[in-house]
Amino acid sequence: MLSYTLMILVAAAAVMTSPSDAVSDVISVSRSHRARRQSATRLKPEQQKVVVDRHNTLRALEGASNMELMSWNDSLAELVATWSEGCLYKHPTKKHSEYTGIGQNLYAATTPGPVNLTFAIQLWYDEKPDYTYETTKCVDEKKCGHYTAIVWASTTHVGCAHHVCNPLKESRFAKGSKPTKFVVCNYSPMGNVKDQKPYLKGAACSKCPNGAGWCSKKLCNNKCSTRGDDCPWSSCAAVCHNCATLDQQTCRCSCAAGWRGVDCSVPCEDTSTHCGDNHGYPAKWCDMKDKYFVRRDCPAMCGDCTPDPDAKPGKCPPVYGPAALAATSFIGVHQVSLVFAMVVVSLTGSTAL
Repeated sequence: MLSYTLMILVAAAAVMTSPSDAVSDVISVSRSHRARRQSATRLKPEQQKVVVDRHNTLRALEGASNMELMSWNDSLAELVATWSEGCLYKHPTKKHSEYTGIGQNLYAATTPGPVNLTFAIQLWYDEKPDYTYETTKCVDEKKCGHYTAIVWASTTHVGCAHHVCNPLKESRFAKGSKPTKFVVCNYSPMGNVKDQKPYLKGAACSKCPNGAGWCSKKLCNNKCSTRGDDCPWSSCAAVCHNCATLDQQTCRCSCAAGWRGVDCSVPCEDTSTHCGDNHGYPAKWCDMKDKYFVRRDCPAMCGDCTPDPDAKPGKCPPVYGPAALAATSFIGVHQVSLVFAMVVVSLTGSTAL
């Protein structure tokens, strides 16, 4: 009874870019009273490491092909420190321009002792059973926004702070007399975009967003741009399809004619019927920033790839980076071991009879 009566999760990450406007004056109010309360606790380097490592460990469990490695960000941490000082159980609104493009998770507890950052992060992640990947929805009457904020593949930075509030306003602790530990984490770029999946399922680092397959503990290592001491060739997990080649300096696939995409698995063809002067999307729109959808939907027209009517899928075997090949070999060995074990069990059973 103790842990569940004294400790609760009190808020969810913002699901959309513009959350509720119910607390539009939060920042101005909290700043005017800052002199009356203690500053939020900035995390020490060892605590920052705990936060980053825990996030990355959980992100690596998802079996994602495009999950980014997450890093600590001091600017996010400073911003979130100000928010936690406000002792308000609410998220920023669209009127808080400094929070544009930033996601957020909140946690509160009245248990004695120091704040447990690992527990807070794990509690957010433990919403996973209440999320349905196929529909991108939470189970009815359940929350899952904390979980999806943690595992949003394109999120690369986190910054957290905590503060002891008495009371924590607009929460179930507001009328209590116990000091409440308030933990806030900011994420950038923000996730939880409506109707989008948090990540793509597949071989680790095979579809990293920046196009390179550098991998660190099953996460896309966005700190690598070219082969070197910190980015060894052995960490390249790219998988290139359809007669593509793999650059050993950049760990990037170079697609053959007729194909495109990070792993060259996407046919080079326009996907919209509007591509072309006679259909509504003239070629001159390809380089217009406000017409970004044209380059996305009309890659052949915009010259982002070379069409080839004779390109056939599966014509050539995939090309694997060392890390991808090692993972494939590991799976193959275990499959063989499993079959062997089944044969041994079967033979043993027959002998026993």
